[in-house]
Amino acid sequence: MDRGRIYGIVRTVTKYVGLGIGIAVVSYVSVALSVSTENEKRLMSENQALKEEYENLREKMELVGSVISDLEVRDRTIYRDVFNADLPAGTAEPDTSELQVGNLFDKSAEELVWETYVKGRKIDFTVSRVNGWLENINANLLERGKKATALPSILPIADFELMQTGASTGQKFSPFFKTLKQHDGMDIMAPIGTDVLCTADGTVTGISRSARGLGNTVTVTHTDGYKTVYAHLGEISVPLGRSVRQGTRLGKVGISGSCFAACLHYEVWKGGLCQDPVFYFFANLDPVSFRDVAMTAMTTGQAMD
Repeated sequence: MDRGRIYGIVRTVTKYVGLGIGIAVVSYVSVALSVSTENEKRLMSENQALKEEYENLREKMELVGSVISDLEVRDRTIYRDVFNADLPAGTAEPDTSELQVGNLFDKSAEELVWETYVKGRKIDFTVSRVNGWLENINANLLERGKKATALPSILPIADFELMQTGASTGQKFSPFFKTLKQHDGMDIMAPIGTDVLCTADGTVTGISRSARGLGNTVTVTHTDGYKTVYAHLGEISVPLGRSVRQGTRLGKVGISGSCFAACLHYEVWKGGLCQDPVFYFFANLDPVSFRDVAMTAMTTGQAMD
């Protein structure tokens, strides 16, 4: 056999062997990429579980941070309203900027345990501090011969739910005038006949029965320049000049006056200035409910009257 023919056979064999190896490599890579081993499946499942747990923790920590912020804002407001002063020295707020979940995939189990412990201690400290503020407020009220019931600090109807929240103070769209109009109170939706409660100790200084405007209305004057107004009543239960206590039934929800639907229009005034009633519901609402009611009342653009 001549040399040229031998070289031809060798080249042919080499070509087919190389082609076979190439096909085998491509097949292996394809299978490796498309078919996961049991170990890989397990790791992928664990990774997905960690991601979901991370999202749950992040949402919970954001909620905790929001609740703490609401507590602090609300308590500062209460203190200023009661004593016309800022919080005493020594009640500086701790730094809550760290109340955020970091990247769990970059931390060891020991680091996560420690950070959780530290954040838990911060929350305990904040709750303790808020309780201290409330005790301080009660002590100051007692020293001044006052009671917490002297403030319009409860909701004017019982069994209140978030869905009953209507528009609060500010420029709101009137359903009758079809334009923006100053709204001096808060609308609370409730069935006709629902009891309307006095929100603080005081004296009934105004009663009006009318088929227009705010309709049947009761006005109660309290101490420290406070006045509350209860409008669109269907029934009035107290006479002019009556001394009333916090929680006294003043009447029942109706649809009197210019009212789009059955509701209570409730106003709070202090020193002749209109106040947002939402910020006086601290005795009835927990921090999360307070936040939800405040946001709903603020963003509701249409009043009921």
